[in-house]
Amino acid sequence: MTGQFTTNFAGEAVLVTGSTSGLGAKIARHFGRAGASVIVTGLEANAESGRTVVDAIEDTDGQATFVAADLGDDEQIERLASKSAAEFDGIDHVVNNAAVMTTETAEECSQAEWDALMQVNLRAYWLVVKYSLPYMERGTVTNISSIHATSTVPGAFPYNVSKTGVAGLTRALAVDLGPAVRVNSVEPGQVRVGRNESVITAQDDDVPAAYPLERLGDPSDVASVVAFLASDAASFLTGANIPVDGGLHCVQPAYWDQP
Repeated sequence: MTGQFTTNFAGEAVLVTGSTSGLGAKIARHFGRAGASVIVTGLEANAESGRTVVDAIEDTDGQATFVAADLGDDEQIERLASKSAAEFDGIDHVVNNAAVMTTETAEECSQAEWDALMQVNLRAYWLVVKYSLPYMERGTVTNISSIHATSTVPGAFPYNVSKTGVAGLTRALAVDLGPAVRVNSVEPGQVRVGRNESVITAQDDDVPAAYPLERLGDPSDVASVVAFLASDAASFLTGANIPVDGGLHCVQPAYWDQP
């Protein structure tokens, strides 16, 4: 069964970027139910959704606050870290989840689109960590990557590159920040979140052939692994990029359509 909590994060503060909806919101609520004090963050335009996530955490006797930040702005990233630390007297865990996706080929993608996507999907991952470090005595960083990091999807050129970059960033940070801070990433496959529902619904008939576990992912599947990586149970694990995709990475695409 997914979504079970075996770790207590009481007294620990967790910053989850891109947590006003979707996978990030599920991760934030998971940590909240496990006792953590959670910093929910997203664009000011999504503040109402962010406060809804905060309310949901507080409804289960957790602690949470919303801090607005645009990860396309370096100064706002620095303020996000300082405000988050002020809310709960430091930061113990960072979950870099916020990302944007576009659908251009290498030829179609403009330099402006490349720069904007890389700012949020890669540069901001580094800067959130960089500006959080002064408030972290020890702790963990978990970067949300994607199966796009190892299995390139046609027509998503800059997104593919950014997620591959997250894998390298994870390894480099693990080397630089150990032993005080452990850094890992997870690479989700198709997960049932709002923006994916129309695509996932169209793929449902192909699931048994493509996924060894014969189902698509639920956000709780990913949240459980993220919490494990932040826990003491993973104390000897750093620099790892872990697929959370129901085994999809094991299957050659040529066999997906086989009965």
